[in-house]
Amino acid sequence: MTGRSRFESGSGDHMYVSAEGEFEVHKRGQILGTFGPGRVFGELAILYNSQRNASIRVVSEALVWVLEREVFKQIMRISSIQRSQDNIKYLRSVPLLEHLSDKNLAEMSDLLRVKFFVPGTKIVEQDTNGNEFFIISGGSVKITKRIPGSTEEEDLGTLVRGDFFGEQALLHQVLRQATITALSPGVECLVMERELYRTYRDTKYIYFLMEACLGGDVFTVLQKHKKFQDNTARFMVACVVEALVFLHDRGFIYRDLKPENLLIDSTGYIKMTDFGFAKRIGTSGKTWTFAGTPEYVAPEIILNRGHDRSVDYWALGVLTYELLSGSPPFRGTDHLKTYGLILKGIESVKGFPKEITREAKGLIRKLCRVVPTERLGYQKNGIADIKNHKWFNDFDWEALKHRSLPAPIVQPVKSNTDTSNFDKYEREKEIPPDELSGWDKDF
Repeated sequence: MTGRSRFESGSGDHMYVSAEGEFEVHKRGQILGTFGPGRVFGELAILYNSQRNASIRVVSEALVWVLEREVFKQIMRISSIQRSQDNIKYLRSVPLLEHLSDKNLAEMSDLLRVKFFVPGTKIVEQDTNGNEFFIISGGSVKITKRIPGSTEEEDLGTLVRGDFFGEQALLHQVLRQATITALSPGVECLVMERELYRTYRDTKYIYFLMEACLGGDVFTVLQKHKKFQDNTARFMVACVVEALVFLHDRGFIYRDLKPENLLIDSTGYIKMTDFGFAKRIGTSGKTWTFAGTPEYVAPEIILNRGHDRSVDYWALGVLTYELLSGSPPFRGTDHLKTYGLILKGIESVKGFPKEITREAKGLIRKLCRVVPTERLGYQKNGIADIKNHKWFNDFDWEALKHRSLPAPIVQPVKSNTDTSNFDKYEREKEIPPDELSGWDKDF
């Protein structure tokens, strides 16, 4: 390959890895940079079916490895199936889970994430609370336990690939009975977090003890700040986009997106809550139930024409507008007037607040199209179109998914019982009657 060779901008079906030689990055006649061996380029074309935004010119004798999109998809599909089968096999080896059906195990395998621990890392420590279950997929760990009345530790052995620990944390509120330490050269684990910690019941109520997101909700923080800066809103919207990817990939629509339903965890990351309006309709189904918050419902819900996941993209546009301006774009003096404004569409909203940049305005308008099939995120490239929008230029989606991207707002939390970031509510004065039918005896 010589200096006359170019990898042009535009659509593409290949990903490349530079093995030898020197290369230049060109855009609109300008040289943006250079690189040598070991660089991957063109990957967006096969990951998201997106347009290339620059051209690459070979400036010396070079060797490039090429991967076609269809081959990549086939590899990913096969590896995904194999990974799921391996996960199910690991889960089935756990005695406490052996009674579960293949369907249950497959659903659990979707919740597993990969974590790598460098040598010497204490993965779990004795006498600490635990809420994670670990399956070793590579490497080994050492088990130690403190000798009562001594500062020394007793060596209880090692665990290797296929072994597991921490399973009691998923079922019981117990302290760790031993310390588990990663051995050289490191250990890779499949990890599952317990998000529903416990359930309780009495004669009047049933209770769910879940993960505590003590940073409060986005609505309360928005009221405090009046409006968010562009980078803050972008981070929050990106968190919501990833949550929608998770739901839509599993055939669920959310239908209740609003700042009140977005919680902030201790690191400033956004978590979606309140799935009372969520519904499983599959990847191509529709539903006709009227559901949602008046300012956020899409036109097709109001008109009862049937709706699908596209209503979540409409709501995402409304949310983006509200985070940047402090109020939603459609708000009348009553619900009927609000619905009337929604049916007129986003184009009828005159004079976007000056705080909303041109790029953000473009995203909002594309998300809030009256015709559902025209909305960004609903077309053939799916949510990749939202991620690739100009408003998200240079946003690090991979860092977000790995939770290594610093959050722009981290709420102060003094302790794990600090509820100061939430409004205070009086207890309900109306006391419900006792429930004695017994339907919940095993709850």
